[in-house]
Amino acid sequence: MKLNLRILIFLILLLGVHKAHGSNWSFIVISDIHIYASGAIPSKFKTMVNYIVNKRPDIVFITGDHTSGNIGDPYSLDHINMWYDQLDKALDPIYKAGIIVIPTVGNHDFYEKYNQIAYKKWALKTLKKFNNTLKLDLSNPLYFNFHYKKQEFFIMKFWTFLFSKEQRNWFESKTNKKPESYRFAFGHVPLKSIRGRTTQSFYKSVLESFTKGNVEIYFSGHEHMHWDEFLPSANSSRELRQLTVGTTSGTYNHPIRSQVRDVYCEGNQICQSPATNRRFLIESRNGKDGYQVNRQNFVEVIFKDSLTYEIKSYSIDSSLNLIDFYID
Repeated sequence: MKLNLRILIFLILLLGVHKAHGSNWSFIVISDIHIYASGAIPSKFKTMVNYIVNKRPDIVFITGDHTSGNIGDPYSLDHINMWYDQLDKALDPIYKAGIIVIPTVGNHDFYEKYNQIAYKKWALKTLKKFNNTLKLDLSNPLYFNFHYKKQEFFIMKFWTFLFSKEQRNWFESKTNKKPESYRFAFGHVPLKSIRGRTTQSFYKSVLESFTKGNVEIYFSGHEHMHWDEFLPSANSSRELRQLTVGTTSGTYNHPIRSQVRDVYCEGNQICQSPATNRRFLIESRNGKDGYQVNRQNFVEVIFKDSLTYEIKSYSIDSSLNLIDFYID
């Protein structure tokens, strides 16, 4: 019996896609887009979006600071809502590719009343797009969890250095049993800062809950630099991996704190990642040392099966080519 030509072509394409990707799947983490107060999208973010779409991840996590809101901003609610309309336009290639987008609140998204109203409205609208797939609890778009391909994901309300009792009790109630595979957590601020002071009470309380709850990696933003290290816990034999992903748009960057450079860097040219032992480039800028040369970043986590994954760190060079963040 002869197959209909259209059906035959469809089967060939389907088999080709399956062969190309096998059982692999991935998620990508981006951060600190910082749409300008005018509503303009940083041009290099658009470039990064195209590269992200070409990677074909299942999910894109955004670890906060979608906008550039500040304390005392005079902007109306309509104006702030416009920022998110512009953000949706910038993310449209990701939406059209069928990629799930999961937002996390950042400090510049949440300072003032209108910032909070606009962010929660946009986050809820975004999460509703993927509710049929993820079965999300949409009662709270600021912190929630979900399962995907045997992995557990926790979105945390860490827009500032505060782990509220309510959120801690919620997290611990969701993690009181051992996970089937891995747990990943996402928040805006890091537990341990690489460019400034670490808030010790926040660091200790979150680290205790995360290690007790078997979190594999905590992904953060805020620092505007890419940094990867293991955080030892005083109350557990486990270490928590903290991976700060950097800024996807590179609108501005911060230098590594001098005390950290003294340990992990060679002069003002090369640093070594504590978690990977891989090296990356730094430079002087604006009279200060320790700026990362490759300043626009995103991170890709690729699963070969439910217990095997690898992490890749990307940047773009001055010619807007996608490159490895590390030099070896």
